[in-house]
Amino acid sequence: MIRSRDAYDAAIDALHVDTAEEYKPGHLGAGLTWCNLFLHNATKALDCAIPFIKANAQVAWLASIEGAAQGWRELKGDDSRLEAQRRADAGYPTVAVWENPAGLDSHGHVAMVVPGVPWLKVVVTIAQAGAHNFRHAGLGNGFGNYPVRFFTHG
Repeated sequence: MIRSRDAYDAAIDALHVDTAEEYKPGHLGAGLTWCNLFLHNATKALDCAIPFIKANAQVAWLASIEGAAQGWRELKGDDSRLEAQRRADAGYPTVAVWENPAGLDSHGHVAMVVPGVPWLKVVVTIAQAGAHNFRHAGLGNGFGNYPVRFFTHG
């Protein structure tokens, strides 16, 4: 797949994360949120699917040999946030993840890093499903102060 900012934005826009019923908190059960489903659907639309499993399991998959074999790699270092945004701005699928330290079967959080928009003055722009769903917001709106890791494809 040819990567571009426009194609990335179009794929994310088509999912209507901020309004689609399937991503609404509590859909199919009280207390359930759907960050993992949105991440799966977004990466599938971008031809680099991350499996539809719990968020903590998605983080483990991204960091595994299998994730690497599918083209995913972790961005490390002090400038990982800036690099994550640069990659998304260039059209490369990029994700922000928090692994809940309670273990693999626990619920962490995952979101798409998306191309930045001029009206949002943040370092990293994300789209997410979760307790609050949005198409454009700053990283802190989705992850608070949790330690976030970034993975990118390609």
